[in-house]
Amino acid sequence: MKKMIMTFWQVPNRGEKLRFRLQVDKVTDKSYNKICNTFKEWSIVSEGYNYKKNYSILVFSKEFEDREDAREFVKKFPEPLEVKGYNGKEIKHF
Repeated sequence: MKKMIMTFWQVPNRGEKLRFRLQVDKVTDKSYNKICNTFKEWSIVSEGYNYKKNYSILVFSKEFEDREDAREFVKKFPEPLEVKGYNGKEIKHF
């Protein structure tokens, strides 16, 4: 079974809220609907498919009121998330 990889990062936003993206790699056909239902409050901003390895890549977007709300999301999320900064490097203490 392919283990999904989830990456969370902030993107620039002109509004007052903070915008974050969450990328889910290695989404199988079987898990696609479950992932979309899990992130039903998020917008899908990008979707791709790797035909050689037979899995999808989904990128979701959501705005948070402030950084503490984003931290709380990461803290309570039931799966491991890779949190990255603007430079693409992993952040150990978000």
